Amino acid sequence: MPSFEEIANNLSLKDIYKNNLKYVTDLEATNLASNDHTMDFSKLSLRPGSHQKMSFRSTPGCIVKVHVQAQEWIPLDTLNRPRSGAPIQPTTSPTLDDELLGGIANPSISLLSTRPDSIPSVTPSSPHTSFLGRLPQGVLPVFPGGGLFDWRQPDLPPPINPPAKPKMPVEVLVQFQNGEVIKRQTIHSDGSTPQTMEVTGIEGHDIIDVIFINPNDIPITCPICKINIDRKVVYSKVKLSHEFLTNKITGVLKSVSPQIKMYKDVLTVRFEGEGAGIFGLPTIDEDLDIPYIDVGGHVEFGPINFRILAHGELIKELLEDFNTKVSAYINILIASPDALSNIMTIVGYSSSQSILSEVRGELAEFRYLIHEFSNNLYVAYFESSLTLKEQVENNIAGLTPAQLDLATPLIKYIVDGVLNYFPILNDPNPKDFTDVCLHAGYDSITINGSTNFLRINFEGSITIEPQLYVKLHQSTSYKKAPYGDLPWDKFKTTSITPTFNLMNKATSLDLGWLIETFAGSEIINALSSLLIEFDKLMVNYSEKLSAYVTEYLTILANRDHELYKFATTDSDIYIFTVDPKQLQVPHDPNYHRKSSPTEGISISLDPLKPIDHDISDLAIDSSLSPDESLNQINHLVFIMMENRSFDHMLGYLSHPDHGNRDDVEGLKGDTVELGGDLAGTTAVPRRGPSRTFYPNLPHNHSSIMRQINDGKMNGFASEYSRKLLKFWQNALDSEYSDPERVLRFQTPDVVDTYDWLVQNGAICDHWFSSVPAGTYPNRACYYSGITPALVNDDFEEDFGYISDLTIFDVLDHVGVDWVNYESNISFLRTYNNFRLDEVRIRPYEELMNKDSTPLPPVTFIDPNFTGFPDDTPNNDDQPPSDTKEGQEFIRDTINKIMDLPEWDSTMIVVLYDEHGGFSDHVAPPGTTESKFPPVDGNSPISLVNPNATCYGVRVPALAISPKIEPGTVNNHIFDHTSVFKTILQRFAPQFANSEIIPERVRQSRHLGELLSSKPSFLSEIEPHEEKPSNIISPLKKMSQLSAGRPDNEDFVYVLKNIGTPKRRRNK
Repeated sequence: MPSFEEIANNLSLKDIYKNNLKYVTDLEATNLASNDHTMDFSKLSLRPGSHQKMSFRSTPGCIVKVHVQAQEWIPLDTLNRPRSGAPIQPTTSPTLDDELLGGIANPSISLLSTRPDSIPSVTPSSPHTSFLGRLPQGVLPVFPGGGLFDWRQPDLPPPINPPAKPKMPVEVLVQFQNGEVIKRQTIHSDGSTPQTMEVTGIEGHDIIDVIFINPNDIPITCPICKINIDRKVVYSKVKLSHEFLTNKITGVLKSVSPQIKMYKDVLTVRFEGEGAGIFGLPTIDEDLDIPYIDVGGHVEFGPINFRILAHGELIKELLEDFNTKVSAYINILIASPDALSNIMTIVGYSSSQSILSEVRGELAEFRYLIHEFSNNLYVAYFESSLTLKEQVENNIAGLTPAQLDLATPLIKYIVDGVLNYFPILNDPNPKDFTDVCLHAGYDSITINGSTNFLRINFEGSITIEPQLYVKLHQSTSYKKAPYGDLPWDKFKTTSITPTFNLMNKATSLDLGWLIETFAGSEIINALSSLLIEFDKLMVNYSEKLSAYVTEYLTILANRDHELYKFATTDSDIYIFTVDPKQLQVPHDPNYHRKSSPTEGISISLDPLKPIDHDISDLAIDSSLSPDESLNQINHLVFIMMENRSFDHMLGYLSHPDHGNRDDVEGLKGDTVELGGDLAGTTAVPRRGPSRTFYPNLPHNHSSIMRQINDGKMNGFASEYSRKLLKFWQNALDSEYSDPERVLRFQTPDVVDTYDWLVQNGAICDHWFSSVPAGTYPNRACYYSGITPALVNDDFEEDFGYISDLTIFDVLDHVGVDWVNYESNISFLRTYNNFRLDEVRIRPYEELMNKDSTPLPPVTFIDPNFTGFPDDTPNNDDQPPSDTKEGQEFIRDTINKIMDLPEWDSTMIVVLYDEHGGFSDHVAPPGTTESKFPPVDGNSPISLVNPNATCYGVRVPALAISPKIEPGTVNNHIFDHTSVFKTILQRFAPQFANSEIIPERVRQSRHLGELLSSKPSFLSEIEPHEEKPSNIISPLKKMSQLSAGRPDNEDFVYVLKNIGTPKRRRNK
C-alpha cells in the first residue's frame, strides 16, 4: 500500500490534515481558547411582572447573545384559581431538577427569584417563576399562590394556542453583579420566530446577570429562551514527544493490553496490572474444541512494545491489514471451488461451473483494485460522515460492470465480514485527524504441523501475532463551572471515548491451508471470536477508562487545571489545559503566577561550620585549598545508585581475608551482637550470598530507626525477620529465612568496577544518607537539601509538583548549563519545574552516543530503575537487581566520559541513596552512640526534615578524576547535601550562604577536599572476566515469593505507579 505521505499528496489529504490541526496552530498563535457555553431556559414561564435571573462569569471580551421567543401562557384566572392536591417535594417528583431549583429545600414556601430593587418599573402580580426544561413534552407545572402542585392533576386545561398570536414583549436586562446596567432591551416576538439581543464589549472578570422580565399583564411562556456566552479563557500548553509519553504511560497501556493464553483447548484473555484492577476487567475464556491440540502444552502472548500514533497513521495501518485480510480470503475463494460455491450459496447465487468461472475472474480483477479501493476509503474515512461500511457500499457500487458484475454481492459479503474485525474503522464518531491513538505489539508464535506446544494435523504454518489498537476520540463536554454558586454556568472541557481493536496481524497469516484443515480453521475462528468478544467487553469499560485517561493526561499536564484539548502530530502530543481559577470573582490577576524558587537568593547569612569541624583537615598532598582545588574542575558528574550500605559493598577493604586496609573504616571480621527481636544472639558477617538478593529488605523510616537503634547498629537482622513474617510467609522455610543474610558483604571479584575506583580514585568512608528513610526522601536531599516527607508513599500525591528549591534552579539562575540523563524515569521529575522537561532531562543513550556535543558543567546520571518501557534488566543495584548489571553500568559510563575531551577537568562521583536494609556498623551523627550525640536533648545536626534528628545509614561514595590522587581515603563526614554544596561552591559561590539555601547544605563539606595538585593518569576500566564459579543464581524467582500484601518499600513499584489518578490531590 502507498505510504501515508503518498496518499496525502495524491488525494489532497494534507489539506484535511492541516485543517484538523488548525486549532493547534491557532492556539499557538495566541494564549486564548474559546470556552463558549449556551444556557438553555426554553419553556421558561413568567407571571405578569415577575422575572427570572440567570448568571455566569465573564472574561475580557465576552459576548452575550440572548434568543427569546415568547407566547401567551395559561389565562391568569385559570392560573390563580384554587386547586387541590398535595405540594410536590423535589425528592418525590421525577420531573423537578434540584439544581435548577437553586438548591431550595422546600419550593412550596420559597421563591426561585424575586424582583430586586435594581429592576425598576415592574409590578409583579405574583412573583413566582417556573422552569419546564426537564418536564415531559406538553406538561406544564403551575405556581398558584406560591404553592407547587402536581402537573398530573387531570383538571388542568391545556395551554392556549390562538390562531394568531400577538407579539409578546420580553424585557431583557444584562447587568454586572453590583447592579450596573450593561444593556436593557425589550424584545418583541410573535411567538413563532425567536428574536436576538447581542451584548458586546464586556471587559474584565465579573459575574454577569441576565434577567428576563414579563412586562405584560398576562402570563407568558418562552418555547425558546437561550443565552449564548462567547468567552475566552487563557490556556496552558504542554508539548511532549511520543517517545517521552510512551515511557510514562507504559503501565496504563499494559493494564488494558491483555495476556492471551492458548492452553488445554481454551483461549483465555486475562488483564493484569493496576489499571486492570481500577477498571474491574474480567477474564474471557473461549473454548477451542479442537481434537488435534495436545493438552500437555500451552502458548502465551504478552504485550512487549508500545507506541503512540497519529489518527491518520493508525487508519493507514488498519486499512493495510484490511487489504491483506480481504485479499487473503479472495485468494482462498479463487483457489478453492468448493469454498467459492459454499459462499455463493450463502449470498443466493447459483454455483454452476460457468458462473463460478466468471465470478473467479471478477474476484481476480478486484484483487488488483483493492489498493485503489482502500485509498478511497482512507480519504472517505476523514472527509465523510458516513460509516466505513456505508463507504464500502458506495465504493463497490461505483465499480463499473466491466470490472464487477456477478461478484459484487460476494465482495460485499467478504468486505462486510472482514470489517467486523475492525471496530475502529466502524466507529461512527466524528473523525478528527489529531485524535491520539495507541498501539501495543505482542509476542509472535509460529505454529507448525508439530510443535512443543501444539500438535496440529495440517500442512504449512501459522504465525499468531496479536495487535492492540486504541483510539482516544475527543468530544466537547461541560462541567459545572468552578466555584459552583452559579448553577447554570458551565465550563467547557474535553471528554474521551476510547475505541479498542484487538486483532491478529494479517501479514503473519498463511491462510491458504485453512480451507483444507479443520484444526487450523478452528484456531483462527476461536481466536477471531475471542478478539471480537474483547472488543465488546471493552465497550462496557470505556467510561471508566475514559475518566482514567482524562485525569491521567490532566495530571501529567497540570493537576490543578481542566483538560481542554489534546492533539497529536507525527512526533509530538500537545495537551491544552485551562486553569479554572481565572474565572474566580473577585479576580486575582496573578492567579497563575508562581514565585521564582530563587527569590531572595541574594540575601546572605553567616557561614556555618561542618559538624566535624574540630577534626583536623586531611593531609592531602596539594598546594591548593579545597576551594581552589575545586575551581580546577569544570565538569562535575554525579551518579546515584540504589540501596546498598558501605559495609555491604566496600566493607571488604578492611576485612582481614580481602583488603586488610587500616585506613578505611570497614569490616574487621569480628562477631557482632544482634538486637531487637534477636537480642542475645551473635553473628559474623560473611561474603555473599550472591550478586542478587531476594526479597527486598526493610528500609522504611520506622524500620531504619529500629535498625540504627540509637547508634547501636544492631537491628538489621531483626527487621529482616519481621518483614519475612509480615510479607513473605512462603519464604520462611527457604534459605531466605536466615536473618544473617543482611550482614553479608560483597567482594572484589563481584564489585570489580568499584575495586578499580578505590585503587585509582578516592572513597569517602563516612558518607551517610541524609535522612534515616528510603529512596525518595534521600533523593530529595540529593537535589534540594531537604525532604518534605520520610516515607516513599507520601511523595506519590505530589509527584511532579514538589516546589522546593533545587540545585538546578540555582544553576538556571546563574546561567550554568546542566543535564540529567535518565535511563527511564528520573526522580528529578517529581519537581514541578522539571517534571516534563525534555531539554535538560535526556535519555541515557544520548550520553553513550555523545560525540561532538560538549559535556556540560554539571551532569546527573540515573540508572535503569524500573525496567520500563521494554523490560530491560534493572542496573540500579536495588534488590533483586544483579550487582553485575550495576558494575557494568558504572564501568561503561565512566569509560565513556573518560573518552571525552573534557575529561582532564572532570570529576565523577558515584554514591548510593540509602542502605536498602543492609547492615553497617558506624553510628550516624545525631545518635547517642555516635561521635556526635545529642546535646541536652538537641540534635547536633542541621535537620533536613523536622522529624529526622539523625543522619541515615552510611553508604558507599567513590570519586574519580585526573585531579584525584589514586588511593585517596577521606574520613570526613559527608551526606547527599554535599552534592548541592559542591556544585554551589564551584559554580555559584556568591550564594553559598544565601538564606534560601537549606541549612544542612550550608553546613556540609564540599568535594574539593578530595582533589590533589598531583595529576593522575588513568586508563580505561577493563571488563571483569567472570569465572563460572562466581555466577550464583537465586534458588527461587521473585514471583514465587508472592507477598501477602503490597510492599510499600518497593521503590520500583512506587515509581511505576506514581502520580496515577487514584492518588490525585483533591482540588
